[in-house]
Amino acid sequence: MPGLRVWGIAVLGCISIIPVLVGPIITGTLVDFGGFSERAAGLTAGFGAIGSVSVALLCALTMHHLPLRRLARAGLVLAAASNAAAALLYTQQELFYTLRAIASFSDGACYAAVMSSFAREERSERCYGAFMMLQFGLAAIALYALPTYLPGMNVTQMYLGFATLNLVGLSLSGLLPDTAARAEGISLQ
Repeated sequence: MPGLRVWGIAVLGCISIIPVLVGPIITGTLVDFGGFSERAAGLTAGFGAIGSVSVALLCALTMHHLPLRRLARAGLVLAAASNAAAALLYTQQELFYTLRAIASFSDGACYAAVMSSFAREERSERCYGAFMMLQFGLAAIALYALPTYLPGMNVTQMYLGFATLNLVGLSLSGLLPDTAARAEGISLQ
């Protein structure tokens, strides 16, 4: 079983991907409380995907040279700011979509740092496995608990919640290594 540091990093990764994990709740909240059409709420997911795909491509090209801890911290701060702004400006849809793409790009940078950090671990396959289990477990709990216990959560509260989670993630970012593993030192055997 991975140690506490690895579990902390896994929680950080879940924080950075929570908007993806609870996508149906975001769409429902935007439609029910934000005055969005289903199409407009769906576009939010699309703009989020643009950010995630963009950062995945950039990080894949430069992963072995990235300062993981700094990357995660910068991503979390930018995501928190974008989420807070989205909470207040969601009625201005073009700006809102831009903020969502920025937050997604920023969250994606943190997620990439988390995934790369697992490659440095002695038993990296166990780290990845535990992380995947935690992601889907937390998603299942959130998809049940949020509408059950917070049925009146509005758009502002939801995005301020995401911003708060980003700031909580800052306290976990110190668990990340400073740099990524060198390519020649990685073995998948």
